[in-house]
Amino acid sequence: MTICKTSGASVNGQGREEAIARFHRAITAVFGAGLLNDKTFAALCDAVKSPIKSKVKYGGDESAIELMRYLRKKMIECGLAPKEPLKHGNNGEILKFRTKLLGSMEDFQERFPKTWAYDCEIRNPNDGYKEDGWNYQSSVKQDQDQTLVDEWLAEKDNILTHYYYNELDHYFTHFVGKLRGYTGPERETGLKIIIGEIEKEIEENE
Repeated sequence: MTICKTSGASVNGQGREEAIARFHRAITAVFGAGLLNDKTFAALCDAVKSPIKSKVKYGGDESAIELMRYLRKKMIECGLAPKEPLKHGNNGEILKFRTKLLGSMEDFQERFPKTWAYDCEIRNPNDGYKEDGWNYQSSVKQDQDQTLVDEWLAEKDNILTHYYYNELDHYFTHFVGKLRGYTGPERETGLKIIIGEIEKEIEENE
């Protein structure tokens, strides 16, 4: 099955076909080739490759949010993201809780040792990113309170945003955002580290 096939548009100066191919390689490296044939994933991916109607912050529109929700579900199933719900608090408390959970994730440590080591450092609570900056409010029904627990959503800057599980979550969120038109650079240290480790897995698989 070929998914996300498109042409013409560019993503941060890179041909869209090339960006999609890179995304496929990353998905295969992290989750295995079987996910590319998953009907739900294919449908969500098709929505992401559809025409962009309006520019949104960091590329976080409804199609991007739904694809990331599915990828986060797969991350949890593969032992690459915490299963525990987010403990709400200020940024410093959330960071410490996240760091504590990641410290015990042996599967993540084995797959991405450099990223795991960086994720587990207790850094300045004001250092760099903490959340994706996408607004999840319209995609969360008010009667689905459990969604708020399961997906690490919290209020920040007057929006309902998602706090990253780890740098792998950051990587896919950043990539999906780019496929939706976000042109920001890959400047954060942790993001650069996980990109390097995923590229290494891609090379080993080819």
